[in-house]
Amino acid sequence: MLLVACTGSIEDGPGASETPPVIWDGMPPDGDGDNLPDVVVPAASGLRRLTQPQYLRSVRALTGIDLGDVALEPDTASNGFVSVGSARTTISARGVEQYEDAAYAAAAQLVADEALRQNVAGCDPTDAACYGAFIRTFGRRAWRRPLTDAEVLRWEAVAEQASSTLGDPWAGIEFAVAGLLQSPHFLFRPELGSGPSAGEHEGAGTRYDDWEMASRVAFTICNQGPDDALLDAAAAGELTSDEGLRAQVERLVGSDCANVAIRGLFDELLDLGLLPNKPKDQEVYPAATETLGGALRESLLRTVAYWAVDEDVPYPEFFTRNDAWVNAEVAAVYEAEFTGARASTFERIEADSRRGGLLTHPAVPARYAHPEATSPTLRGKFVRTNLLCRTIPAPPDDVGELPEPSPGLPTLRERLAAHRENPACAGCHQLMDPIGLSLENFDGVGMFRTEENGAPIDSTGELDGVPFDDAIGLGHAVADHPSLMSCMVRNAYRYATGHIETAGEARTILLLTQSFEDTQQLRQLLVELVMSEGFRSAGAPQ
Repeated sequence: MLLVACTGSIEDGPGASETPPVIWDGMPPDGDGDNLPDVVVPAASGLRRLTQPQYLRSVRALTGIDLGDVALEPDTASNGFVSVGSARTTISARGVEQYEDAAYAAAAQLVADEALRQNVAGCDPTDAACYGAFIRTFGRRAWRRPLTDAEVLRWEAVAEQASSTLGDPWAGIEFAVAGLLQSPHFLFRPELGSGPSAGEHEGAGTRYDDWEMASRVAFTICNQGPDDALLDAAAAGELTSDEGLRAQVERLVGSDCANVAIRGLFDELLDLGLLPNKPKDQEVYPAATETLGGALRESLLRTVAYWAVDEDVPYPEFFTRNDAWVNAEVAAVYEAEFTGARASTFERIEADSRRGGLLTHPAVPARYAHPEATSPTLRGKFVRTNLLCRTIPAPPDDVGELPEPSPGLPTLRERLAAHRENPACAGCHQLMDPIGLSLENFDGVGMFRTEENGAPIDSTGELDGVPFDDAIGLGHAVADHPSLMSCMVRNAYRYATGHIETAGEARTILLLTQSFEDTQQLRQLLVELVMSEGFRSAGAPQ
């Protein structure tokens, strides 16, 4: 028996209690900027713990070692974003042990590979000068800043002691790497605004210095620590100048990092991290294999990255296109022909006319559904909160139960209509159900259907006064919605800065929205976001 709340159907498993994105009161979502301050008052600065993807990608970039499914301190989402949660969480005692184990595992695998260790070390550890040179170069990349002389001497002593104790010069490299990778200087990103004042007005804050900007740029666009070119630019003082910063940002956005940035943003925005382990009743959904959730997630992320990076598709068209990148398992959900040589390969298909855009990709209806049933309420809530940045009132205390299917109430549309007869739930369900009901042609794993319990499905819906006949119409309504572009700006800003935008950042959000409405291209939004005053300025630490 399903329980229904006014913020959506109660969902088993992690994520059910996550706070939805919020709107600050500084400016209406679609305001024109009237009465806004003409200056930026930046948000408070602080430390940000590396997320799991950032940690794993950074370790791989530094050592060449892929740690795979190593156990790490779990990420915690806040306001819908892990990137926001990383600025509010620390490391538990168990997490310290996990990072220690991971660091030693990476270091041991590194020195066990003769070619790899030679490439990473860049010197012969039997040479007396090797440890110091290695610690300076590797340490700068790992800690994303130059090490002080005292720090170099400390880690040289660690390397020499390990080499002497174990009788192996490479043990010195191994223990130095393991130590540097479990240091707070690697696991946390200090973003305190160590540069000059950002302006003379009250609350202007300070600019992030070159080394802080190197990290902010790299983790925003590449989701890992800065490369040598970015660190060299920081050393030359180029990242605090408009010209130097833009050159580096455009270099990275023009590289493979753009794909990484788009994937990371949409993975968090659509909350796809839960999909690989989201339970599905195989008696209800025979297609729900153990690997389907992960395949759906990868399919959608490949698809949006292809749209944004390879084709520069305008963002509103994400909700009307019908092509997708699929493997054999996802193609079966689409009921599309798959011609790949291997079942695990991905190829691009054109979906049939029953689908159109991101909302009909099977990953979305599968993510926002129950193990044994669909959920128009969850799906409608997702569209309204995640894509349009609207809020839903909190549920009442007297949440009722959704009626069971019966001859008189065979479909969810009819059962939800009966549930909305409760005045306490009618208002907020009306904000979600008319949206989600248009996706009822897609079952709990995203396969198309025309009936539920033997009754025909009515897929008509409505979004803020715009009626439509089906999911295709919903996609067009979302694409044309006045909040779509400003909401993406807000979400991208949260993802990049690690906090919910404040009233003092209203001007930054407005200018970015105006620019994005002109270009409609996500890669250009990334460039302008990093170049914005809000991204480059820091308030006093909390």
